[in-house]
Amino acid sequence: MLCALAERWVDVLRRGDYDDTDMGAIAYTTGTGRTPMTERLACLVRTTGELREALESWLRGEPAVDVFRGKVPRGVELPDVPAGFGPHDDPTTADRRDWARLLQSWVDGAPVDWDRLHTGRHPRRIALPTYPFRLRRYWVDTTRPANGTNGTNGTPASALHPLVHTNTSDLNEHRYTSHFTGREFFLADHRVPARAGETATASDGRPDAVPVLPAVAYLEMARAAAVQAAGGDEHAWSLESASWLRPLVVDRATDVHTALTTRSGGGLDYEVYAEGDDGARVVFGRGRLRRATAAPAERLDLAALRAQCDGPVLDAETCYARLTGIGMAYGPALRGIERLHTGSRQSMARLKLPAAAARESGYVLHPAMLDAALHATLGLFADEPGTPRTALPYALGELAVPRAVPGTAWAVVRFAEDDHGGAVRRLDLDLCDDDGEVCVRLRGFSVRTADGSGTTADGEPIRPAAQTPEPPSGPDDAYLLDLIEAIGRREMSADEFKRSLA
Repeated sequence: MLCALAERWVDVLRRGDYDDTDMGAIAYTTGTGRTPMTERLACLVRTTGELREALESWLRGEPAVDVFRGKVPRGVELPDVPAGFGPHDDPTTADRRDWARLLQSWVDGAPVDWDRLHTGRHPRRIALPTYPFRLRRYWVDTTRPANGTNGTNGTPASALHPLVHTNTSDLNEHRYTSHFTGREFFLADHRVPARAGETATASDGRPDAVPVLPAVAYLEMARAAAVQAAGGDEHAWSLESASWLRPLVVDRATDVHTALTTRSGGGLDYEVYAEGDDGARVVFGRGRLRRATAAPAERLDLAALRAQCDGPVLDAETCYARLTGIGMAYGPALRGIERLHTGSRQSMARLKLPAAAARESGYVLHPAMLDAALHATLGLFADEPGTPRTALPYALGELAVPRAVPGTAWAVVRFAEDDHGGAVRRLDLDLCDDDGEVCVRLRGFSVRTADGSGTTADGEPIRPAAQTPEPPSGPDDAYLLDLIEAIGRREMSADEFKRSLA
């Protein structure tokens, strides 16, 4: 079993699932997050490259001074922890020989308190290769590549869903975990400036252009998690009261969790979060899920809607040149617009799933198609003077998914009836097939318009949107103060303030 586990480690290290910045988290998780077994192996290394080389040497049977192997005997007195690592000692003064003695004592059975040895801020726990306990027989799936991933997008072949990889629930929480490396198409081709006013570039890898998880991906993660947890058809769940709290930057291997909790009145709450370097929960988005009710198919008159678009028609090159000009860099996998019909109150975009994003199946709300639908908001602001503007997701009233998004589609975007202008605009969006049948409906989609200057339409700096506070059961001065401050930050309109008090 120890050899099999070492081989798993070598495989993930060869794939580059972890880099040197993860070494602290790897050491902390292996020491504190796993139950010590009888057969033990320890490596004294500093980098992922050294770790891989040490394991490969051990698997080949070659002697290695930095690899320690042992088997804890039963029924005998176990060794003590070496001097310098006791409960009252300072481990920061230990040198390499001291650590070698500690590792040798641990593989021989010494009870090492690894948590205490991590002084200062503890690293975060991360997902690691698991023990090969269960042996099952499987038929070879010749439709999958032999490298353990789905195509070139880096999703593990055993993943439950391209955006929801494994069930990591415990007694405290029902959740699903995804391990993102930044090489996935929806991250590698979705880069934004790290600092306001700069221009991101999708291919140059500069530190000021960072991969950010598209906002629409949260919606598919929540939907897929609900299907995994509670069952039902892929289209059996709708979302409501969704909000995006802060951008999720994936500039290193990151574990992202989708947690679900049941609501007293039915349905589920979801929360997308990760653990910070200090182990604290960092929430990026949340919302609600409910069982969708059956409804007759809705069909739109696409020809009539196109005729209502009173602005020019833009080709794909022009659309993405404008988006790049305002700091939004999209690579080939996320350039789904073929042409854009612009208008003062409504815009329409012809969409096609890019070949670079079509290699991976399993989506209902494909992030490449849904993100391209959001690019169509560019058409609503095409006739405004000055720098072109686009829309940054802020909150969503409701999302319904009558059917999966096809590979070719039309996005119809219009201002909602209760939109009153300002820094936060409210939109309705329909995603239809070529016959006009609605596949996805987004209602009450609140966005913050932005240009390349790093400001909103009213000149306020762009920053992650704060979630509108949940109203308490009765009057609460703190709640009212939160609402007033949200208005002061221009994150809420007067009408939204009134609705919050209703």
